Amino acid sequence: MFTIIGALSLWKVVGIYGFAIGYVVGAYMQLAMVYSAARSGMSLEPAPACQIPWREIVSKPASILFYSIFVSLNITVTRAYATQVGPGTAAALDYCMRCIGVPLTFLVSPMSNSLLPEIARLRSLFRLPQAFRLIDRTLALAGLAAVAACAIGVAVRAPVIALLFQRGSFTADSTRLVAAVFLGFAPSLIGGSLFELTARSLFALDRPWLPLAASAIPVLCNLALLLSLPTPQPEFIGLGASVGLLSAFVVLFALARARRAKWLAEN
Repeated sequence: MFTIIGALSLWKVVGIYGFAIGYVVGAYMQLAMVYSAARSGMSLEPAPACQIPWREIVSKPASILFYSIFVSLNITVTRAYATQVGPGTAAALDYCMRCIGVPLTFLVSPMSNSLLPEIARLRSLFRLPQAFRLIDRTLALAGLAAVAACAIGVAVRAPVIALLFQRGSFTADSTRLVAAVFLGFAPSLIGGSLFELTARSLFALDRPWLPLAASAIPVLCNLALLLSLPTPQPEFIGLGASVGLLSAFVVLFALARARRAKWLAEN
């Protein structure tokens, strides 16, 4: 809301910086709302001393940090490859990332924001079977939604891209190029959403090393596939990223399923 308000109200004054100003103001407004909601339920009594060792406090954020780095490298490799295909392909990939990023955010963020606290609560109550059932149902729902969104996006990609972007210097040729890149990049919506939800669920279960190890799979698969292509084509720019994310999800899900019995026994 604040990004749109900032862009519309400040365009004549500061131009494109209105987007940034609106976004920053909105981010701080969101922080204030969440902080107020979190503080309202806190007890006024002095909090007990923290008994968690420093090593554990540092190691858990570090695992998430390295996980995020490996996941980001997957897109970085894809964009580096796009610059070798031809003029305008890197920009075409950026447009595709915007088209994929919106549904990916709607799939991952609301589900994970409501899912992870509940998983952590169930783990603290030693109710792992219920936590696993919750994860399975969420993945099934997210998978159906991601497959449907991917299929619809591929089917109507050309007219939608033209409607959203084709104006000014963005010509019909640009639309065809973006649509071609989108064809290979669209399946990353499926793999990306399922992999993110599975990895975040394991982080909530305090099993960080499995998703951390699996986060290296997308970039490795991406590199292997892109380097094996004989001639660069726009349709293949995002294919490595899509295959890598799908492969990472399959491996992570299979390993997590195989270890469930052990985790339940430990519980």
